[in-house]
Amino acid sequence: MTTRVTAKRRLRERTTAGGRALTDRWHGAYRSWRFRRSLPGARLLREFERAYPDAFFVQIGSNDGKQHDPLRRAILRRRWRGVMVEPVPYVYARLQRNYGRYADRITLENVAVGDRDGELPFYHLAPVEDYEKEGLPRWYDGIGSFRQEHVLKHVTHIPDVADRLVCTEVPTVTFESLCERSRVDAIDLVQIDAEGYDFEVVKSIDFSRHRPRLLVYEHYHLSPSERANCQVHLEAQGYDTLESGMDTWCLARDDLGHRDRQLVRLWSTLKRERTPGWRGSVRRILEERPRLQRLATAGWRRLKRFVEPRRAEIEYWVDFMIQHLTPIEWKMLTQAYDDTTPLPSGAETELSEKSPRLQELRRAYAASGAPVTVPSVWNDDLLGSQLDLKYFRGESPYVWHYREWPRSMALKYFIYTEYVGRRDDRGLLGKLDEDGAFGCWTFEYPGYPRVSRDLLDSANELLFLNRQLGVLDQPGLRVLDIGAGYGRAAHRMIQAGSDVEDYCCVDAVPESTFICEYYLHYRGCSPPARVVPLHELDRNIEPRHFNLAVNIHSFSECSYDAIGWWMDWLERLRVPDLLIIPNDPDELLAFESDGTRRDFRPLVERAGYELSVCEPVLDEPAVRELLGVEDQFFLFHRAV
Repeated sequence: MTTRVTAKRRLRERTTAGGRALTDRWHGAYRSWRFRRSLPGARLLREFERAYPDAFFVQIGSNDGKQHDPLRRAILRRRWRGVMVEPVPYVYARLQRNYGRYADRITLENVAVGDRDGELPFYHLAPVEDYEKEGLPRWYDGIGSFRQEHVLKHVTHIPDVADRLVCTEVPTVTFESLCERSRVDAIDLVQIDAEGYDFEVVKSIDFSRHRPRLLVYEHYHLSPSERANCQVHLEAQGYDTLESGMDTWCLARDDLGHRDRQLVRLWSTLKRERTPGWRGSVRRILEERPRLQRLATAGWRRLKRFVEPRRAEIEYWVDFMIQHLTPIEWKMLTQAYDDTTPLPSGAETELSEKSPRLQELRRAYAASGAPVTVPSVWNDDLLGSQLDLKYFRGESPYVWHYREWPRSMALKYFIYTEYVGRRDDRGLLGKLDEDGAFGCWTFEYPGYPRVSRDLLDSANELLFLNRQLGVLDQPGLRVLDIGAGYGRAAHRMIQAGSDVEDYCCVDAVPESTFICEYYLHYRGCSPPARVVPLHELDRNIEPRHFNLAVNIHSFSECSYDAIGWWMDWLERLRVPDLLIIPNDPDELLAFESDGTRRDFRPLVERAGYELSVCEPVLDEPAVRELLGVEDQFFLFHRAV
């Protein structure tokens, strides 16, 4: 008995010690990861990635594309396009293995960028079979340079560096020649890691032809004079500079667009953080408040105690599931939109922040002075960080796709499809076809056509309106869509085959009006669909013209004053029926800019509308709970 107890105790001690070691390793790795993410450069790159999901980059000194590569995450996740340059032949071979399969969007160049086209001697270390057995640091193959002395100065880390040094004649091109041979036009980001030759590369860029929004170069190996002169040179070209760690980050100050607002805000914050005496970080705030610091520390320790015993199990499960994901499932997990369906010809140019039409709408809306143009939810932060004009039907402010674990997502859409299919007495699932354009996530199930959130929501709404008002059989139907977004309801009602005489889309967000104009024209819905800009309402819309007004998930994202403005306008138009679908389960609540909510139902009733029908958007409780949709149809009627 004593022997058995002792053996159990020893087993328990070994298990506890092993778990403690695993916890220590995990916590150390986590702290390292958290520290790297908190660095200014990492924060800037994450914000740049959000602002430019379709960026074009040029990376000089790519190594193998994995080791210490800050762009790798964005290249794979966002499907960035670009050019990667690596001069060392054996390192370039690894780069080809890592990125060769992305040849449709990544160009690989086995050259060095220099001050002229031709060949030059390039100094680097000879390859080895196992760098650890040789006692070399992992980065030994990344210290190649045109300057021999730069490689030799790593003697403190590699004592026999002179014996390992080799010289290879490598092809060289200027930056401009590189752009010409790779057919590069517009560049969003340039990253340079040229091991002491960075200033020469920067000087070779013709900023009148290629002006990246963001430029990053390694200053660590530059001499003090080169380091200072490089900053002066870039600031003279209109760049603001910020040093962080071994790199200098440079942001073009001019020609700032709408998508850059969050990036510029972060840039300003990081500049302030580097001001002596600035105390804006959480850590510095806690340093001045010992009691708050003790509470935060205790909370963090409780969280660690909860997570750490399950860490190994969670990591194993995640690794197993990721290994078994299909390519489309991986895309669902890592990408905000599905780009399987190519963009229409010309969309890259037309759906642009620089579009003259978009700029015109923004100026006109801002000058209108109407309360509906004062944002609450749809502010600059939301539009700048979450709206991609080209992939507006992906995960965006317009569409929520239940994006979570891919197979759970596919199951939810199957249940939603089954739900709509059982109620589809007009065959809408067969009429409302889906092509997945503009980043829309789509699903296919046996016995059903291709479906999407856009299609299923529209079919469900049309079936409700047909049950209550017979819209699919009503001749000469005239609809006013307030807060029309990108125009999905107009497209679907016309596609359903109803006799629509006029479908008028209005919106107080200029980006929505801009996209709606493009989308309805692309779908061939105009006419009978039309888009009327906010500043042209009075001369394009007449009283007693419309049979039905709809507001789908829009009033819930407006302020009380904005809704009051819309309702006064509806009262003047004398529209007999009004459908409102709010974002809240059983209330009509406005959303103020400070986050407070206010019941706007009195505004609807003041305009002469009485509630005639109120029913759940999904009338099966189990389906509502599974899909997380508690919305209601609110159908109002007024005596004309």
